[in-house]
Amino acid sequence: MKRIILILLILPLSLCAQWSKKANFPDYRHSTVSFSVNNYGYVGGGMVSEEDSKDLWKYDPAEDTWELSDSFPAEYRWVDAVSFVIGEKAYVYGEHGVSTNLWEYSPKTGNWVQRANSPQHNSSAGFSRIGFSIGDYGYLYVSNEYPGGPGSFLFRYDPETDTWTERAGCPVERLISMVGFSLKGKGYVGSGLKKSSDVNHEFWKYDPEHDQWSPISDFPGETRTGAVAFTIGDYGYVGLGQKPQAITDESGRLSDFWRYDSETDSWTQIDSCGYGAAGAFSFTINGKGYVGGGGRQKEEFWEYTPILSSGNINNKHKELVVYPNPVTGTIHWNTNIENISGIFITDINGRVVRSSGSKQNEMNVSGLPHGIYFLRIESDKSQMMQKIIIQNRQIK
Repeated sequence: MKRIILILLILPLSLCAQWSKKANFPDYRHSTVSFSVNNYGYVGGGMVSEEDSKDLWKYDPAEDTWELSDSFPAEYRWVDAVSFVIGEKAYVYGEHGVSTNLWEYSPKTGNWVQRANSPQHNSSAGFSRIGFSIGDYGYLYVSNEYPGGPGSFLFRYDPETDTWTERAGCPVERLISMVGFSLKGKGYVGSGLKKSSDVNHEFWKYDPEHDQWSPISDFPGETRTGAVAFTIGDYGYVGLGQKPQAITDESGRLSDFWRYDSETDSWTQIDSCGYGAAGAFSFTINGKGYVGGGGRQKEEFWEYTPILSSGNINNKHKELVVYPNPVTGTIHWNTNIENISGIFITDINGRVVRSSGSKQNEMNVSGLPHGIYFLRIESDKSQMMQKIIIQNRQIK
């Protein structure tokens, strides 16, 4: 009788899959607001059992735990609110009656402080909003969903002067349920639905230096509403959501994800997330993306690790993830390089201007002048170098 020998190769889960399930969010909710500050994620507001929520939860990725943090101001409504982060503070746009207001949150002190409203601050069901940050400024993109409305707007917020400045509006047709992110000093908005049809694959890029919008390659995935986005290193990621006209159909929930490369202006489909949802939340911590929650009784929470996939571990673009880039304060990195002997930041002439220990994964660069630099990581067998941009307050 022949013997059949079965050999099983068991690899660690983190090396086999880009997505891994983490501790569930404490309850079911959708239409939340989310952000990350100082290596912690924050999720709050939204709808819980169709009731408005004002609590704020803090996620610790090192312990994989959630705990209650500082609640939102009670007199405001925090459903479908938007946020952006500047330095070590988050800025959240919430509703109060028929108007919206900007609030500044400091995780260090736990305090909420009301700030100046944007020039266009009336609230109605006809408005969709996206928040993102570029350098030392926050941006609020507003699109009116109804024909005959005021159209689309972009406002820039300066936290030092507590002032808003109107910038160029995106020329795309008014959109419903858009998604957006910032990447390499540019802002991106798209997806969602046009009022004239159920189809929209357009994405647009905003250049703050020239105050101009330009189209990028169309989003290749299915048309969707309620998608999420996050940024890791040199890439933007968009996924989840629901198909049009599939509000009550579970099969209409989407779990696919797409990676955008601004260097090649191209989209690449990556591994799908472990669940599908619309109206979910997302944020980035230490070079990893996180998504969770959403409508239809979803409390799941998932982590995306771009550099540990067995299919990509030898990809030169995946061995070193640097973020944020451009940077104004502290730069972080993730790498799978072993036996690191030195970490350096050099200027364009090769002069070392900063150095760090081999076990560090962050470095403060706030004292360096505005310009182009290189992060260099050396090991006993190789070295890798990544261009970084240190950005002071040059954009006016």
